[in-house]
Amino acid sequence: MNIENRPNTKPVSTWGLDPMFWTSAKLFVGDLHAALPSDSASVFFIGTHVVRTVQVVGITPGRPN
Repeated sequence: MNIENRPNTKPVSTWGLDPMFWTSAKLFVGDLHAALPSDSASVFFIGTHVVRTVQVVGITPGRPN
């Protein structure tokens, strides 16, 4: 996540150069909630990376009977 807690200002024309844009990132739900949405498209900023698709992963602590 950005230290200033604001989206990175990468130009849209350079988003495709980042490998994370084309791959599916595995994120915990908390990381996904902390991701910063972009104003111009349906992508999120995770640190300095632009992420387009994610796989939600996590640990199930228990299951009620």
